[in-house]
Amino acid sequence: MNFKSIKFRLTFWYVSAFVIFSALLVVGFFFLTKYVLYNHTDNELTSHSVKIVEVLTRQECCLYQEIARQSFLQEFSGIPGMLVLVLDKDGNTISSSISSNLPENITNEIYQKAISTKQPIFLVETVGGSSLRFRVTPVIKDDAFLGVVLMAHSIEIIQKSLQSLIVTLGIIYVV
Repeated sequence: MNFKSIKFRLTFWYVSAFVIFSALLVVGFFFLTKYVLYNHTDNELTSHSVKIVEVLTRQECCLYQEIARQSFLQEFSGIPGMLVLVLDKDGNTISSSISSNLPENITNEIYQKAISTKQPIFLVETVGGSSLRFRVTPVIKDDAFLGVVLMAHSIEIIQKSLQSLIVTLGIIYVV
């Protein structure tokens, strides 16, 4: 085989360009799929947490009284895989959609991040072997920090789907 022939060099460049373009296409497809899946989860978490924060800040009373009068947490606890947790300004759990509380170290870590940012943020935490995507929303009214709303949803299905996609795309790319 003559490595210096024009035929070999053109074939080499065409094959190289095809392989590189295919790899970029596979990687782009994976990241686009990942973005769409996480974006859908984030939108769901955002819409639900905004509703809860609106209810909590609507009244002139404290968070405890508002939660005692409202059954709005039951609406969100009925959604499969959805976790709702409301913390007061000291980081204590006021209300939860699950019977047992989250581990205290995770709750404290999330609470500290909410205090430091004072902006809604997304976090991924592993709780009891399950990966959860959290939307952490500080409850602020008239520049006063009232507490934090934690909305979480399991992302195990997303992670398993992405792992399957990596394997499938890898097989397709190699073959």
